[in-house]
Amino acid sequence: MKFDLSFTGAPVTAFLDFYKWTMLQAMAHQLNHSGGVTLRYRHTVRTKNAGTARVKEALREALDAFEDRHVLLPDELGHARAIRFLKPVYVNDTLRDLRLHPKDMVRIGEKDGEVTVEVEGGIASSLLETLVLATVSELMTQLSFPTEAGRRAASDRGLDFLAGEIKKLKIAVAASPGKIFRLTEAGTRRRFTLAHHRRVMELIRNEMPGQLFGTSNIHFAFGMDLRPVGTQAHEFGMLFQQHGGTLKTFVSRSLQAWVEEYRGDLGYALPDVLTTKAFLESFDLYFAKLFDGVRHDSGDPHEWTRLVVSHFGKLGIDPASKFAVYSDGLDFAAALDLWRRYEGNPWKTSYLIGTFLSNNIPGHKALSQVMKLVAVNGQPVAKISDEPEKAVCDSPEFLAALKQTFGIV
Repeated sequence: MKFDLSFTGAPVTAFLDFYKWTMLQAMAHQLNHSGGVTLRYRHTVRTKNAGTARVKEALREALDAFEDRHVLLPDELGHARAIRFLKPVYVNDTLRDLRLHPKDMVRIGEKDGEVTVEVEGGIASSLLETLVLATVSELMTQLSFPTEAGRRAASDRGLDFLAGEIKKLKIAVAASPGKIFRLTEAGTRRRFTLAHHRRVMELIRNEMPGQLFGTSNIHFAFGMDLRPVGTQAHEFGMLFQQHGGTLKTFVSRSLQAWVEEYRGDLGYALPDVLTTKAFLESFDLYFAKLFDGVRHDSGDPHEWTRLVVSHFGKLGIDPASKFAVYSDGLDFAAALDLWRRYEGNPWKTSYLIGTFLSNNIPGHKALSQVMKLVAVNGQPVAKISDEPEKAVCDSPEFLAALKQTFGIV
């Protein structure tokens, strides 16, 4: 079929989540670049028999359309400069002149009916993750809905569904007037289409301004006067496994680098790079006081809450002074359940919701896909999640060494 690639004409920021910028700043300033830093990412399709190889050629063409494109446009520069924790030297000397090079950095193939994608390059190659994911998702949507009219009709159904969900959420929140519900939209990577994503953002901005904390999408944040939201992803901690010190100290070194870079801003830790239990062994009183909160991204959220709250208690820290960000595959119903149980007791909460908002078409199942860091300077790295199926590592030997180092069974 002939794919419509007109969506590639949108600004690069429409394909970027804000955490890509915040991590890039920290990598630029906190890593030792004397020997160079090369990162390799790999795309994984979790949906069984998705047949993503059908978009292989279109994906190559779509990504190549971003070759030599500026990451930041002149009319976006003022927005970036207004963000307090983005340093002038980073905005003016890095972001302003940074261009994408997917022709050089992205390798595309196929295996067993699925497209294979690897990205490799310097630290700026990290920006290509969300671009690849959003593009694959958009192309897969076109396979299911080949015409623009069909996609528009599906988008209409998705908006109608979401409007009903928003109404139910607002009724639930209104029933507890002393409690705040904080929603961050994070649907860039698995959205139905860019056009649908824009319509979703307009809907939630207009219909739930009291609950919408912000969005991870840089373009929509700037264009709709919303707060850009993003801190760090698993890859930031993972890269320290092969950079700057021993394996045993990688967690504390990654946390310290973040503290050094942001000096109190963006203080949210992501424990499940190593399993939360093992991570907390390095998250001592020093870091627990410095970080504002933690994010849940895998495993049972109730068990995770008990584990982290208990950890704060053992350190003599009142969890009421902390934030928990829940982000693991949430819809509004799941978020409301967590909100009723935990908002204000034992801590403040917020909810990072992606696919449920941006790919919410009734009867259509969004593609489950991720793109994870797999190597630093040619050496393997690993993510050991609180859910075994979310673990990432190319090397059984390195994974075994990591588990042994931290006593993970």
